[in-house]
Amino acid sequence: VMILGLDMFFVLFRDESEVRSRHLGFIVHFCTAGTASIAVSVLLVAIICDVIPISREGGQYSPHTTVSFYLYLVLCMCSNLVLSSVVSRMRFMHKVFKRKHAKPSYWKGPLTHAALAVCVIPVPLTCHYASVECSLTTKISGQMVYSLVLGVIYVYYLVHTYLGASNMEFFVDFQSNVRQFVVWCVAFWGPTLYVSITQDRNFGVYMIFFLPPYCLWVFAIDNFLFVVIRVLSRKLLKRDHLVNFDLQGKYFNDLEGVQGVACLISHKETREMLLDYSKMRYCAETVEFMIEVRECVALEKTHPDVARQKAIRCVNKFVDVSSHERVNLSDPCRKRMEVLVATNVFKDMDDLFSQAFQDVGLLVSTNLVPQFLVSPQFLQHTSGLQNDENLMRALRNNGLLVPESREWDRRSSYMPSNIPMSTVQSIAIQRIAENSPAGSMRSSLGVDT
Repeated sequence: VMILGLDMFFVLFRDESEVRSRHLGFIVHFCTAGTASIAVSVLLVAIICDVIPISREGGQYSPHTTVSFYLYLVLCMCSNLVLSSVVSRMRFMHKVFKRKHAKPSYWKGPLTHAALAVCVIPVPLTCHYASVECSLTTKISGQMVYSLVLGVIYVYYLVHTYLGASNMEFFVDFQSNVRQFVVWCVAFWGPTLYVSITQDRNFGVYMIFFLPPYCLWVFAIDNFLFVVIRVLSRKLLKRDHLVNFDLQGKYFNDLEGVQGVACLISHKETREMLLDYSKMRYCAETVEFMIEVRECVALEKTHPDVARQKAIRCVNKFVDVSSHERVNLSDPCRKRMEVLVATNVFKDMDDLFSQAFQDVGLLVSTNLVPQFLVSPQFLQHTSGLQNDENLMRALRNNGLLVPESREWDRRSSYMPSNIPMSTVQSIAIQRIAENSPAGSMRSSLGVDT
């Protein structure tokens, strides 16, 4: 009931900011593996308890039929993928902290873990079809190998992420992710070592039927309980609860701020106003860089060769350390881009510009746009919009759940298009003004002039 309710919650409220902050890939991964593991567990119990009778040849029922054995293998794989969701989330955080990629791919980790889960299947298959009875240790050795390998991978990600991260609140679920891994280690390795030593087959049933739902229950509560409470209270009770808890995190808020800037530069009128305002603030190169990156992404679909040449010129103009129009980037990001351009080995515009676009967009969203949104030029332009105040209120109350904003949410952060002017400005204000309060000037993120 819990996992089905969680599935329905994410389907209905997938556009809420608290939900989107957990990454759609992680949510799909966790819910799919969890739902499948519970469904297979119920089916396996029904077969073993003869609720769903399955007979061998000759009409004699046996709980060790081929069907129940293969269901056991599927259950093991689903349980492995629940652990994989925890490891994959830490991998994602590790990539953001260490690899300097704004939005790394999530699914490479789960696919690798799924391949490893398939590789350990031959061990129980051999025991099932062998003429010699295997010990319990041998039968569960595949699960032990899988958990050990993922445990080593997780510790590697954790150590390198912890050493390289200056702010653990960058992801609000970092500490809960560590807790979930500790829970898995205790719940899995404790009974595993006991069964291996005592060869107690009755206690081995614990590992089959109790461990998966227990870990799933703990993981779901730790990951999503506060998210569910806040969203449901806002939607059903029209009240905000847990307002003192940050359920989005700096990483998500930074992405939203950059997308708000991209929304402003996607429209000609606001783009020109923002560019003119940046010239008055002596930081026009930051806005010009984002505009040129957007143009490179637009060209890539139709003229990839032209886009690559334009991208190289863009790097030489705004990234090269000797350029007078260089933008403020971290040394690792700048050096990586220079190497990619020098060797011409970047795969696409996202590979080349993803982190730089995020870094520069963050500078613009925190140091420039809050003042731009209250400038006389922008206020005069927006004063003529009809129902702007009502639209803003609707966006805030409904979490951007309007047709235009749904279209925006599913587009590239570089180049949203075909968005009404009123929605462009409203989303920009919603995402920037709330996440980056006007007047806040962070010295550590100062614009390089």
